[in-house]
Amino acid sequence: MDAKLKERTIKEIEATLALMLRNSPDYGMLKMITGESPFEKTEAYESLYVSATEDMRSYYKVFDAPKTFLTIGASGDQVLNAIEAGAEEIDVYDSNPLTKHATNLKLAAQRNLSKPELLDFYSNFSAFTFAKFAEDLPEDSLIYWYGIYSSLPVEMAGKLIKDFLYTYKKLDRDLVISINSYLRGSAYKKVQERSKDVKINYLDSDLLNLPKVIGSRKYDGMTFSNIYEYLNYNDKVSRKIAKEYRDFVINAMLPHLTDNGTMMFAYLYAFSKKLKEDFDKMHKENPSKLVGTGAITMDRYMDYLSGHTTQNLAYSYLMDEVKDDNVLYVPTNHVQFGQSKDMSHDLALCLRNK
Repeated sequence: MDAKLKERTIKEIEATLALMLRNSPDYGMLKMITGESPFEKTEAYESLYVSATEDMRSYYKVFDAPKTFLTIGASGDQVLNAIEAGAEEIDVYDSNPLTKHATNLKLAAQRNLSKPELLDFYSNFSAFTFAKFAEDLPEDSLIYWYGIYSSLPVEMAGKLIKDFLYTYKKLDRDLVISINSYLRGSAYKKVQERSKDVKINYLDSDLLNLPKVIGSRKYDGMTFSNIYEYLNYNDKVSRKIAKEYRDFVINAMLPHLTDNGTMMFAYLYAFSKKLKEDFDKMHKENPSKLVGTGAITMDRYMDYLSGHTTQNLAYSYLMDEVKDDNVLYVPTNHVQFGQSKDMSHDLALCLRNK
């Protein structure tokens, strides 16, 4: 490993341990005693996901055996599902630098553990299970994860990692299996074998900087997960941001698809064309009743249950902006997030380069 990469990896270990402390109950006491935070420079480093929160089993079918693929890193499930779909070379981007190590951990674990062992590992992060596949990690991720595990008491390391690093909501095991094609039936062993030969490139980029980073590269498949709603969020929701995102997708990213390539550019939780009509009617009649994120007071609870939320406002704006763009509306199974009158499915918005 070259000196620069080693220095970066050590910095990531230090930032991760600081992040874990910040996520712990002790952090509030530490801040109260010291009067200020010692972790002010770790904002780029964020908590991790145990699993994806999208029904990829449904929408990955639109990619039609892609050989080259562009995906967010996130939990690593997006990468494994791309391999299951046929990808041979995958470019991985993410605004959170730690997802490179999270993805490498998921890939190495999947290659070396049985499906029950993999699912158990992601429920407890056992140091003893980690030791079974650690040597299969790329050098920088081996140093990173060894640094994290060795910094914690061995008997508590797994629980501390689960509770204070992988802090985002965990899905039930059956749901995790149902939304990930690589976890179903014979696909698991097929991906174990295929992943050994897949070329994976990690890009230092968030979504909006990708056009500069990827240069002239083209892909058979792309997925942008639910990044759109992070861009058009809460009290910042606006039609302007929806238009800017649509223009980015059409003008900056669509040209990077191969002929007949497909991108999934927005994942919408608990939403559909019919629900958009219901939402638009509610919002036109009572715009002041729009519910944002955070705690919901009792007098706003019925508005929340009906789906009159800023999240759905952002979805509605985006669907307005892409209405003339030959979008493929792909219904998917519902994955516990979002709120509307109909929680039966989510919706993936896709475009094909024809």
